[in-house]
Amino acid sequence: GDHRDLHSFPTRRSSDLQSVEDAKKRGKICLLYIDVSECKSFEDLLKRISREISIIIYRRTGSIEKCLKRLGSIFKSVRPKVEIDHEGKPSFTFYFDKQEENISDDIFTAISRLNRKEEALIVVFDEFQKIIDFKGEDVASIFRAKIQRHREVCYIFSGSQKRILIDMFEKEKSPFYKSCFILGISNIERGKWFAFIENKFKQSGKEITARALNMILDFCLTANSIQKLCHMCWTLCDNRTNYQVIEQAIEEIKNYEQGKHEVIYTGLTGCQQRVLLSLAAEPQAEIYSASHIKKYDLGNQA
Repeated sequence: GDHRDLHSFPTRRSSDLQSVEDAKKRGKICLLYIDVSECKSFEDLLKRISREISIIIYRRTGSIEKCLKRLGSIFKSVRPKVEIDHEGKPSFTFYFDKQEENISDDIFTAISRLNRKEEALIVVFDEFQKIIDFKGEDVASIFRAKIQRHREVCYIFSGSQKRILIDMFEKEKSPFYKSCFILGISNIERGKWFAFIENKFKQSGKEITARALNMILDFCLTANSIQKLCHMCWTLCDNRTNYQVIEQAIEEIKNYEQGKHEVIYTGLTGCQQRVLLSLAAEPQAEIYSASHIKKYDLGNQA
């Protein structure tokens, strides 16, 4: 399957990329990673960024007191709250001052202040294309306006929905137009997927059988579909995911996305619909072959 992601790197920071390479050789990199797919709104995203910033600062300072003091010095409109679990590990949550109009300024400034000469700061926004689903503000324009001032920060925007991500960086009307290098990432090896998924289930106190894992990797063609099916399996299973859980998960996803697919299908031309139906019947078919075109009445338009 084509289990690949697309990564975009800002084009105008070749010197910063060189500093990242130099820092990598010395083993000194500060990574701030954000999974945008876990956020339902721009406010959710800002809170997630704030939390990851806090974790980095806590790791650097080594104490809750010093961490909170540091957070107080860099955040103006964001109020942190910390809770300590039974193992002594901190958990950060954040509250925004709704009267403050520059919350995003506050948080993106905090990102830049994480930068230190002795280590390269790399900020990764995974599943970045999800920001277009946020209602309200033009999040892409806000991002572009904030990060273009961060001369010493390397940003990576990655995602599994390639077409959407490419449009975000290649369409002329997009705020990110021609702002990044676009690099494709090669297929993820099956063994790495296997170990990764198995470990994620184990970390949450659940189990997934080898048969179930192989079924998922055989069935899914993209990284996004693997992630979606694994998430649904994890949600549906009590403690253990087997092939029965996978079959149930597939039905749940089909039901959930049926309306969206119907809208897409009805928007296709007659020829496009016939091509789609032919591939549903014969997924491995050569759609440009004379026999296939004749069999499904595709004509020269196919």
